[in-house]
Amino acid sequence: MDTATSWGTGIGLFIVFLTRSVVDYIDFPTNVFLNVFFLLISIIPLLILKGVIDRRKKNKFNIKIQEEIGRAFILPNPKEMSKNISLNVFSTFIFIALSIGTLTIKEYSVIYIFGIMLFFSFILFQNVMLYNKTTIEGKISSIKRNQ
Repeated sequence: MDTATSWGTGIGLFIVFLTRSVVDYIDFPTNVFLNVFFLLISIIPLLILKGVIDRRKKNKFNIKIQEEIGRAFILPNPKEMSKNISLNVFSTFIFIALSIGTLTIKEYSVIYIFGIMLFFSFILFQNVMLYNKTTIEGKISSIKRNQ
């Protein structure tokens, strides 16, 4: 075992040992309705944030959906697309498992909410990750316009 692995394992175990009492302290008994409420509290702000970010991007590029002039289909690198699809499947599976786990548990844990928010944000913002590495070459005038 190399030194970086042993240091990482040691630091990880030390953090787990130090935060065990804090994590146990924030667990509290709940019922199904309270779990649904916590689930909605974790999902709705992310949806609102996604809507605000998309609206700002449309305003930044002056995109008006009603006055569409033309379309250009930009396909990302197949390697990046397959990586993004596998990340989407994995994130969706973990998000659904955490959501079902949150609804069925009798003792609530904040760790579930952090996991739900993390994986749901991965799902929502995958287009940014996918098209962030895509470069477009050519002139704008060479894009064919639909009429």
